[in-house]
Amino acid sequence: MSQQVKRALRDPMLVTKAIIVVNILMFVAKAADNGGGGNAFSGGSVTSFDLKFGLSDVGLAAGDWWQPLTSGFVHYGIIHILFNMFILWRLGEQLEDGIGRGRYVTLYFASMFAGSFGSILLDNGVAGGASGAVFGLAAAATVALRQRGLSFWQTGWGPLLGINLLLTFTQPNVSIGGHLGGLVGGVILGFVMLDPHTAIHRRGAGVAVGILIMVASIAGAFAIVDNRLGTCVELRDSGRYICDKT
Repeated sequence: MSQQVKRALRDPMLVTKAIIVVNILMFVAKAADNGGGGNAFSGGSVTSFDLKFGLSDVGLAAGDWWQPLTSGFVHYGIIHILFNMFILWRLGEQLEDGIGRGRYVTLYFASMFAGSFGSILLDNGVAGGASGAVFGLAAAATVALRQRGLSFWQTGWGPLLGINLLLTFTQPNVSIGGHLGGLVGGVILGFVMLDPHTAIHRRGAGVAVGILIMVASIAGAFAIVDNRLGTCVELRDSGRYICDKT
């Protein structure tokens, strides 16, 4: 193994950087997609790329099973992705090396899938973005710092969460379910995975709960869609669907 590879693997923010790279690549792919005619850099209208890789109940009902994962990497406009990646970078600086890559990855994706479940439960239309995962990381960081004696306001992340929750409920075109779902997932894992005062914060317990959240979130999203819509079929690549329960 080369020295360059060894140095890269020792990077304390390797996972954070990899996630950011995937988000950027997805953003570039969305910008290059002309099927829906939307403008990826300004947000614009929903594109065919969004319909395929963003998250929607009809998409899941039509068999696009990958959407709870891929939607976490689809962004709507340059401000959307820049804000999420900036916050992710700052959280990665504090969390990744401190809690270890295994727990960090578990926390990130458990929050992401919890956000996908929340979006299916509460939102309408096509959703996407890393916000659910970022909300989860920030919530877990807040819990961890609170457990170590800092007040909610001293944690830094707590006030940021409060401001973003206010924006979640007051700004248009924001995934309320995605943000709340990620927040709940992060709070749960913050207590289970990062509490320094109890035995349950051991790595195995935290990772196991994180995996349980992922499985339950995915299963729950599909169950909701099946009950709400049944099976959907797209009408000749038109972006319109016919479902057997509507």
